[in-house]
Amino acid sequence: GAFFKNRVAAVVGGGDVAVEDAVFLSKLCKKVYLIHRRDTLRAVKSLQEQLFAKQNVEILWDSEVTEICGTNAVEKIMVYNKKKHSQTYENI
Repeated sequence: GAFFKNRVAAVVGGGDVAVEDAVFLSKLCKKVYLIHRRDTLRAVKSLQEQLFAKQNVEILWDSEVTEICGTNAVEKIMVYNKKKHSQTYENI
């Protein structure tokens, strides 16, 4: 956990484990992206409620990671939004 303190992190998925990880990281990170390929989460309702209450979590709905960039560590990721048909880089 200390490795992520005050950093930006990304979690991919929408199930219990992904949402639980995003909630945990939100306590350490300055920002957490939750990237999910659908428009609804599969996680149990109680985890979803915890996630939605976090101010520093941004959910990227209908999206997939298409590229991971960085020399010795992840520096940014390319995210493709299926509904908007657009790609953006997110700095991690």
